[in-house]
Amino acid sequence: MGRSICETYPSQDAGNDGFVIDYEAELSYWRSHYRSLPGCAHLRLEDVRPAIKVALDACLRARGRALDEMWDSTQVRYQRLRERSCLEWSQARAAIETVWNRVHDHGAAPARMPITLEGRMRQTIALR
Repeated sequence: MGRSICETYPSQDAGNDGFVIDYEAELSYWRSHYRSLPGCAHLRLEDVRPAIKVALDACLRARGRALDEMWDSTQVRYQRLRERSCLEWSQARAAIETVWNRVHDHGAAPARMPITLEGRMRQTIALR
């Protein structure tokens, strides 16, 4: 548990908060825990994956904004990406909020190097 999944990097851009997510670690976590998302206990991962990816995307696009300020664009993104998922928007919204909260609740900390896990470099996605 002690490992942080997100860190902030000092940014040169005033409009960029430098938020970084270990995207692969998050996807790996949710592959094992997606049934704990609201309304997802009986769904397949394929039905839930679009909501998870949209949530991670929203974290990266936030640039300091709260999720409440981003629901319209997040819904449009979800509708575009959901493909054949049986997860309706109301369920997806609750799942997105849960994923968002997990990323932000792990606490962003100042960092100068990308996230490492057991000495290996992990794929990170940053707003640059």
